Amino acid sequence: MPRYTKEHPFLKRRQEQLAPTKVQKVCITEEEPEKGKLHRFADWLDSWHFTRIFQALSSFLLIVTLVGIIFDYQDRQRNIEALKLARDDMKLSKESAEQGRKVAAWQLLTTKAPGNSGKKEALEYLNNINEPLTGIDLSVEEDQQGAYLRGVELQKAKLRGSDLSHANLMYADLSEANLYRANLSGAGLSRANLPGADLSFANLSGAALFGADLSGASFMVANLSGAYLSKADLTGANLSGARFMAANFSGAYLSEADLIGANLSKANLLLARLFEVKLGSEVVSDENVDQLCSNLKKAKNWYLTYRDKELACGKPILDLMKSTQNRRAAVNLLNGETPAFHFLPETIN
Repeated sequence: MPRYTKEHPFLKRRQEQLAPTKVQKVCITEEEPEKGKLHRFADWLDSWHFTRIFQALSSFLLIVTLVGIIFDYQDRQRNIEALKLARDDMKLSKESAEQGRKVAAWQLLTTKAPGNSGKKEALEYLNNINEPLTGIDLSVEEDQQGAYLRGVELQKAKLRGSDLSHANLMYADLSEANLYRANLSGAGLSRANLPGADLSFANLSGAALFGADLSGASFMVANLSGAYLSKADLTGANLSGARFMAANFSGAYLSEADLIGANLSKANLLLARLFEVKLGSEVVSDENVDQLCSNLKKAKNWYLTYRDKELACGKPILDLMKSTQNRRAAVNLLNGETPAFHFLPETIN
């Protein structure tokens, strides 16, 4: 029979202490943190392959967009070509309209018609498009009223050789216009502006130029016989060789004008201003004063003028400071009354 022995408690404890220690393997696992809603939603989408679907869809949409851009570019090119064609058509239409208007204006000018017949507007239009108006003929019959061109604006107009006889050109602006050899006989040019205009060899016989601005204009060898130039401004004008027989210069401004060879026979110079007048390129001097005096003495009332002392020509000179009194005296003279002119004391012999 087996023998049962009772083990001593001390020995049992001693055996347990001397026994090798059993190493307990502990598997330490890191606990995964709890995922947020956005991560869980992303995992859900990934599980359904939505990302791949969207990637494929974006590639498809990119291709569609590129195709649309290509078609849109082609449409734009076609629209640009159509716009160019339309613009060219409009340009041709405008040019055709302008050409038609130009033809109508010329027909209006070349049609003989007295008075206000639309010629003023036709002239202004043609001049504004730089159309030469050389040789136009606006003359009328003797018993007809001249062309109505009052206030017409023809600055720098090319009117060389034109016929504007008896035309109404009051207050017209013909600044720097070319009127070389033009016919302006009997024309009404009162208060007109012609500074710097070329009227060389022009015919202005009998023309009315009251108060006109003719400063710096050229009247070389022009015919102004019988012209009415009262109070006209001819400052610095070239009057060389011009014919002023019986012209009226009363109260006119002739300062610095070139009078060489000008014919002043029977011209009325009452109260005209003749300061610093010239003979060609020469000013009045002792050498040429006799020539100028000889020319002046052919005119009427030549001594009743305002002029330099060098141009006294043996007669007293009106006092410019007494111009108001002298105008009254001139009125008395014209009315046949006894005038009382005021002269410079030092010029009275």
